[in-house]
Amino acid sequence: MKKSVIRTYFCLCIISGIIMGIIFPIFAGLFMTAKSSASELYFTVGCVFAGIMVGGISFGIGKATILKTIGKLNQCFQSISQGNFTYECNINSHDAIGNLLQSLNGMKASLEQLIGTVANKSMVIDGIVQENSNGLSGLHHRIEDINGFAAEVSEDMQKVSGISGDLHSISTEIESAVKSIADSAMEGTGVSEAVLKKATEAKSDISESIRTAEALLSETSRKLEVTIKNALIVDEINILLEAIIRISSQTNLLALNASIESNRSGSNGRGFEVIAKEIRALSESSKENTEKIRTVIDEVVFAVKELVTDSRSLLEFISNNVNRDYHSFLNIVDEYSNDSHYINDIITDFSGTSQELFASLQTVFDRIEHIARAADNSSQKVNQIFEEVQALNDESSLLVKETDLLNESSSHMKESISKFVFTGN
Repeated sequence: MKKSVIRTYFCLCIISGIIMGIIFPIFAGLFMTAKSSASELYFTVGCVFAGIMVGGISFGIGKATILKTIGKLNQCFQSISQGNFTYECNINSHDAIGNLLQSLNGMKASLEQLIGTVANKSMVIDGIVQENSNGLSGLHHRIEDINGFAAEVSEDMQKVSGISGDLHSISTEIESAVKSIADSAMEGTGVSEAVLKKATEAKSDISESIRTAEALLSETSRKLEVTIKNALIVDEINILLEAIIRISSQTNLLALNASIESNRSGSNGRGFEVIAKEIRALSESSKENTEKIRTVIDEVVFAVKELVTDSRSLLEFISNNVNRDYHSFLNIVDEYSNDSHYINDIITDFSGTSQELFASLQTVFDRIEHIARAADNSSQKVNQIFEEVQALNDESSLLVKETDLLNESSSHMKESISKFVFTGN
């Protein structure tokens, strides 16, 4: 039969009753034999004493049995309350106390398993928290680096935007200058055409003058001989012609330099304006010299008239020198006309080139304007990115703090779990 504390206590009570049943008849027999008042007193006292003795013995045995079991249960509860799950609660009892002990052992095993699971999971959580903490710390540092880079990029984009604005302003000035050069080239074309026209007219006038002089030569030969000294005015004509030659030479040189600079400078043709001004100045100088020539010619005509009226002695001189000078002057005018054609072609080419340059620069200026707008838009986008990175940096800082709190809570939980002692530890 299986052991039971209650059954043991019940058996003790039965045994006590049996003992009382045996002792009572003995005392009763003695009482019946004596049949005296003193014996009756002794019998009563003996029965009471015997009952007290049997009850005390039964109580002592029952107390020892029950209190021993309760003491073991108390040790189990104290061990569990102190976190020590290594204590084994073994009581051989198959009654309610045994069932209570089995439930206690089951509860202890469940708690041990639960706390062990919590401990294992807390270690896993602690590792995850530690890993996340390290990852978040690195991420926070990277975000701070990105924040710094974004600030630098934002500052650089603001500088680029400012430079683009300055470049746009400069391009506007260049556009105005190139347009002015193109307009000046157009004006130079008109001036060169006017000079060419005047050179053609001068050639025609000189040819007519030669024919007139040759026609009048025979008629004025006698008078020219008288006023030979007045023919010195022709020297001034030669001087003026030399001036025209020098101007033509300088004009040719400037035209050549303009052509060289046009080929070499490319889009940087700002210096052509100066050349155009020089060409215009030389053209005006040529005009003034032409006017002087015309004045001198008038004086020569007047002198020739005087020579015709005063002396035929100049006939030979006019025939041999003046007529020749007329032809030389005609040749010079031909050269001047050819040079005017050449200058006109150069200025026309320069005008066309400047127009093409203006059109090309107009396209470049449009691109610069688009770049300036794109740089401004990029600067705004970078500023928005910088603000987003700052917000992300703040959120990552908050997340790092929360992770630190979680790590601290995990440490506290590990510390609390470490107070429990298990069988496998």
